[in-house]
Amino acid sequence: MRAIISRVHSATLTATDDYTASIGQGLIVYLGIKKGDSAEVIPQLVNKIVKLRVFSDQSGKLNKSLIDVEGSILLVSNFTLYGEASHGNRPDYGMSECAPKAKLLYENAASLFARAVPTQTGVFGAHMHIDAVCDGPVNLIMEF
Repeated sequence: MRAIISRVHSATLTATDDYTASIGQGLIVYLGIKKGDSAEVIPQLVNKIVKLRVFSDQSGKLNKSLIDVEGSILLVSNFTLYGEASHGNRPDYGMSECAPKAKLLYENAASLFARAVPTQTGVFGAHMHIDAVCDGPVNLIMEF
């Protein structure tokens, strides 16, 4: 699994005319699932992300976690994270897991995040618009 994590002041996601998710201070987690990924790594992924010290303390040092600042997660499924673009101009998404299995793993991750911190999600497989006020910017790429 691959996650791109962005620290935000706030973010709003719109997936359909009637679905909107929003968070205040927290992290947007774009989650890509590749073929062969399993649910076994999800607890490690969730634990690591909610404990990342990417928020500033009173000295301005990145020393506080999402839990410390009582922040939220906006979890967004993103199969394009496994796009391979080294040859030609059209990315190949063959490394991305098929939708049914990826959806189960994504929902598993969403459930575990929700047990740890306030969590909002995108809509799996939908075209989404995300408006975010980035904070820093602080962005990390993580592999699990």
